Amino acid sequence: MTGCADKQNRPSNCNIPIGHLLFSEEWLELGTVQMNKVQEKWVHIFNPTRENVTLSVVETPEENSSLKVSRKVGNKRVQAIQSFTIPSGKVDSLLVTFLPQNDFPYGEFLNTVYLKCNGEILMTGIKVGGIVVDNFENVPPSETPHGILDRDTIVFRFEQGKQVPVTFDVEVQNNGNSDLIVRKIETTCSCVTTKLDNTTIATGKSTVLHAQFIPEGLAGSFWQEIRLVTNDPQTPLKTVFIRCYVEEKN
Repeated sequence: MTGCADKQNRPSNCNIPIGHLLFSEEWLELGTVQMNKVQEKWVHIFNPTRENVTLSVVETPEENSSLKVSRKVGNKRVQAIQSFTIPSGKVDSLLVTFLPQNDFPYGEFLNTVYLKCNGEILMTGIKVGGIVVDNFENVPPSETPHGILDRDTIVFRFEQGKQVPVTFDVEVQNNGNSDLIVRKIETTCSCVTTKLDNTTIATGKSTVLHAQFIPEGLAGSFWQEIRLVTNDPQTPLKTVFIRCYVEEKN
């Protein structure tokens, strides 16, 4: 970087350095994203150097075709895989578009938009994350399932050095008017394993989620999650929180 441009031109939200540039975002959290529904977010970029900087987005692999990055040129959107120049002291913007379609997996996703600055691919990119669920736009209220967990928090206490595997069950009930379908089960740690008796639960019925928690090697106070991704439009994500306290030896 050879000198800096006038800081007065810099937008207040462009303060994250990536390469020679300053970005407004380095992590785009899209939250819950419905299948076949577009989510869009802008990322603003400021060039603080005294030289023009050429930027482009590294082309998205075929398996990540649901993620597109473009920029506005006049009244048109142009794919940002084409190089463009950000003059010294100026701002440009990228539009990140995410559209999960029918073959996209349910549950948590995390992709990275990699950038090429002055011809060099940067190791740091813009991360894009969220959770994909069913599309509920055309589901009549009279035909929706409604899932309920009989408990959503499990608490364990261990003495340090005596952390042993523990098992527990959670009942999943369907109090709605159509089948409750568990699309996917995710955990935040490999120390938690799960098994669900049935992934489709008829109205008025229930099933059991069996879980095992292995706290070996863990210390202090912490928590993990079990997340059920369902077709319940009211609360598509059902979460069981595991809170653990490992007490030091006296």
